[in-house]
Amino acid sequence: MSKYYIDGFTIGSNPSTDGGYTITDEYGNILKQRFVTSGINDKTITNNYTEFLSLHDCLYEFCKNGDSIFTDSTNNISWANLRFSRKSKRRDLIPMAQRIKKQLEELKINLSWVPRGDNWAGIVNEEMFEA
Repeated sequence: MSKYYIDGFTIGSNPSTDGGYTITDEYGNILKQRFVTSGINDKTITNNYTEFLSLHDCLYEFCKNGDSIFTDSTNNISWANLRFSRKSKRRDLIPMAQRIKKQLEELKINLSWVPRGDNWAGIVNEEMFEA
């Protein structure tokens, strides 16, 4: 069973016009980095959105039955369990959340929170922006 680490980011401020995410394996090897811009539906890019997008793409591009995904985003875990507050500004992400929840259940994926310092993808992101 494979282990994946995911982390999203914005470039500049949060929200921003640009952002992306990193997916790594359990050794910190980069499996995918994706950059996104706010051209989609004229929405600005938020860190929460890129975190959630990394979860979606990891599930659909890499995960197999019984794998584990680690995130330092408690928001990611809440949205994956379809817990959106009435005040949430990102209720537009509910269809993606429904796909994520279904895929998590079908593949029996273990989605777990890890501290920031233990998230390989987060470490990669921090190093990318230190330069």
